[in-house]
Amino acid sequence: LHLVLRLRGNGGGEPALASQRPEVEHTTTSEVEVADLFEYSVETPVSVMSKQTALVPFLTAGLSGRAVAIYNPNVRKTNPMSGIFFKNTTGMHLESGTLTVYEQGVFIGEALLVSMKPDETATITFAVESGCVVRQVHSEDG
Repeated sequence: LHLVLRLRGNGGGEPALASQRPEVEHTTTSEVEVADLFEYSVETPVSVMSKQTALVPFLTAGLSGRAVAIYNPNVRKTNPMSGIFFKNTTGMHLESGTLTVYEQGVFIGEALLVSMKPDETATITFAVESGCVVRQVHSEDG
């Protein structure tokens, strides 16, 4: 798992060119939770110029999960969705946002992650399982 924080310089604007983005090799992150609110503290200083943005990695952790196929005819009549069942083992709250899924270093899909507290589990779908086709057959023989 590699979480990235998007920072905007005063005034917003377009993303900075790659050559203008600050390089951040390693960040130390801590989290403070009060009730259902939480705050990430990135301890490595980051400067963002006016009207530029920077992507700052603030958590890199390995997550293990299990691949699943999820079929819901109300979502897709002919194909199940590829999904992953996993547990938040980072020890930190994961905010909702985009999740990129890799298998053995190869991109296989993208999903929306729901907000997760430490040790919570979730099942997310990230792609259509095009290698499997479902055909419903209804018989009149009850």
